[in-house]
Amino acid sequence: GKTGPTPSSWWRGAGAWRPALALAAVAVVAVTAVVVLRQPAAPPADTVEIRGSDLQAIGPAGTVSGSWEFRWASPFEADRYRVTVRDATGAVVRTEETRASALAPTPALLTRLRAGADYTWEVEALDREGERIATAPPTSFRVVP
Repeated sequence: GKTGPTPSSWWRGAGAWRPALALAAVAVVAVTAVVVLRQPAAPPADTVEIRGSDLQAIGPAGTVSGSWEFRWASPFEADRYRVTVRDATGAVVRTEETRASALAPTPALLTRLRAGADYTWEVEALDREGERIATAPPTSFRVVP
């Protein structure tokens, strides 16, 4: 017949390996648990997730009425932000600056917006010297009564 170790005899003879294999299996399970437990929770439904490194305009977009504000998400540590509103011809209607990540339309802007007219707005992240760091793509909106 056949002489030599059988798979089960090898396993029995490799008794020194069993604790090491068990320890390796425990380590894999522990690392997997830590990785799974460290996954961030899903953001609340009313938040905007920033993907990549782009400045993102959030709103207004589309048709707006009542109380609204310019909002954006920025991955940059900008000194301030510049919001520029343009009419359908591309002419600047108003430019405002803020250090916040939102800007309510000022009375000066609201008096220049015509109900039913189309506008675009963009936000720029600025450094301390006023140099542009990034600009979000223009976003269209229309104010209705």
